[in-house]
Amino acid sequence: MAVARPAIAGERNGRYSSQSEDRVPALRLSQDFRPVTDLKSHGAEIVRQVGTTGRPVVLSKHGRAVAVLVSVDEYEDLVDARERAALRAAVDEAEAEIVAGQVVPHAAMQERFAQLRRGK
Repeated sequence: MAVARPAIAGERNGRYSSQSEDRVPALRLSQDFRPVTDLKSHGAEIVRQVGTTGRPVVLSKHGRAVAVLVSVDEYEDLVDARERAALRAAVDEAEAEIVAGQVVPHAAMQERFAQLRRGK
């Protein structure tokens, strides 16, 4: 028996996404991959590029990606999406436990909390 559950903000068709998925343009390989050493000489320009294009900039060292520079809004969207995904996973786990009958009656939990308050 499946347990019906309400959707959580940011969830689409049972999948989590940040608002940013809809608005981040695709990377342009010729412009959005830069050596990490460019930060020292072109830091302000790189930050401006991220802000004006809305695209992240991938920083590389010895030809390998080592970091991604994104806007603050994009970063916050990514963090929010990750938190929503963790919450959804916890809810899904709890729902599976309910379906499997792994529940504790309310009265038993009240008694356990009372014992904890008494230091037992």
